[in-house]
Amino acid sequence: MNSEHQGIQGYRWESSACYACHPTGDANGAFNHQTSPFPLTGAHVTTDCALCHTTGYANTPNDCYTCHQQGFNLTNKLNHTLAGFSQNCTQCHNTTAWASTTFNHTTTSGFPLQNSHAGKTCVDCHQTSYTTTSNECSSCHMPDFQGATNPNHVAGNYPQLCFNCHTDVGWAPATFDHTIVNFPITGRHTTALCADCHTTGFTNTPNQCSGCHMPDFQGSTNPNHVAGQYPQTCQSCHTSAGWAPATFDHTIVNFPITGRHTTVPCADCHTKGFTNTPNQCSGCHMPDFQGTTNPNHVAGQYPQTCQSCHTSAGWAPATFDHTIVNFPITGRHTTVPCADCHTTGFTNTPNQFSGCHLDDYQTAPKPNHI
Repeated sequence: MNSEHQGIQGYRWESSACYACHPTGDANGAFNHQTSPFPLTGAHVTTDCALCHTTGYANTPNDCYTCHQQGFNLTNKLNHTLAGFSQNCTQCHNTTAWASTTFNHTTTSGFPLQNSHAGKTCVDCHQTSYTTTSNECSSCHMPDFQGATNPNHVAGNYPQLCFNCHTDVGWAPATFDHTIVNFPITGRHTTALCADCHTTGFTNTPNQCSGCHMPDFQGSTNPNHVAGQYPQTCQSCHTSAGWAPATFDHTIVNFPITGRHTTVPCADCHTKGFTNTPNQCSGCHMPDFQGTTNPNHVAGQYPQTCQSCHTSAGWAPATFDHTIVNFPITGRHTTVPCADCHTTGFTNTPNQFSGCHLDDYQTAPKPNHI
């Protein structure tokens, strides 16, 4: 056995393992590393086999650190041991040479170096280690946060999530997208200072108008919101464009404002406030119902569903659509006063002719119906 074969597991000249290096069976064979799990590239191509295979050719590790541990430990330009560098050499080095080195921050760490970060040296951020470095802005920029005076971040209880307002292009200009907290800044709010609303800090700030505008609500006199028991849901009547003009969309409470109602002051209907206001006509118009004489609604036992005969355009003319009770008014019936048929009121009135005309039936002489 030749001395250079020492350490090759299972070496025998007649063994099939020989053909890995001696494909033709002669003594001048070579091992094709390119077809192995560790192809030789760069400086490895000219390296003697024994420099890597120091204890034999079986179970030789294929990670860089096993062979290059001494180089890792002795590096004095960016001391790898003190800095806590990863022992995965391929993250920064290649097989051509140790230098120059590169580290792909985007694919390896998920923290792309761009804009202001692109010109920094590694130790600017990695001051104590390369394996436990935080990717939160505040981990590097806390001195900037604490020293900020325009506005003062500490006094204003600003959150330490720098990226909510800043970008890696630069600290200024700084903006905050209020849509992410379901409070878009529109109208007059666009010119308000942050501190006007965030008087006690930036956490738990109310997103209801009354949270900031209660003094406006309490001081309003036209109309007086407190005396009128107006609801504190300001957005029901007001917009961020300004307090006036103020409008309320009655369709959202299933009571559209039409006809004569469009000119009625709110307080005429909302005499006791804006909650539990009845949406039936009789809730406001019972005095009209009780006082009417043409015809007398109380004596005639008219129903209190005013909308059956009246509209919001005005009390008169009043009509009732008999088709909705399956008794259309036709012929001579069109000239008959309501009370002629509704002698006992407007409920349970018979819709058969005999209900009203039984006397005519019984007294008919020609021919005698009975």
